[in-house]
Amino acid sequence: MPAMSEESRGYRRTWIDHTVEVEAGIGDVHALLTDIDGWPAWTPGLTRISRKAQGPWKAGQKFTMHIKPASFHPPLPVPCETFEVSAKRLVWGGGIPGSQIRHSFDLSELGPKRTRVHQLEYATNLLAIVTRIAEPGIYKHDLRWQNALRDKFASK
Repeated sequence: MPAMSEESRGYRRTWIDHTVEVEAGIGDVHALLTDIDGWPAWTPGLTRISRKAQGPWKAGQKFTMHIKPASFHPPLPVPCETFEVSAKRLVWGGGIPGSQIRHSFDLSELGPKRTRVHQLEYATNLLAIVTRIAEPGIYKHDLRWQNALRDKFASK
């Protein structure tokens, strides 16, 4: 299946659109976020990342996030594809024909030891409708992720 454009047509629901400022240089934040194999060590609710590729995270790579939505629930595998990994933008997601889910981190340098991180996640069309029941949990997971990112650098 060809990669879908990040530009969406039709119905769209944004699950999270938050910005946080962290006490770290953009290079340090980028290094943490591009180490996807290390995400489970500091991201609440994320138990494992599975990927066949070794080495740096790159556009075109596929991976599976294993997310535990609640203490009583077993981890759910979420297959993903990487769309962009650049110095200031990371984008991944998945979908089905005509519908997509996209998650991104946009980084802005505010100073030598301060970075703004904008996190956005949305779904389009059929996926926006059928995942609506899971939306509160997705929102909480992404917000915990963003707070963990902030806290990761606050403790240094």
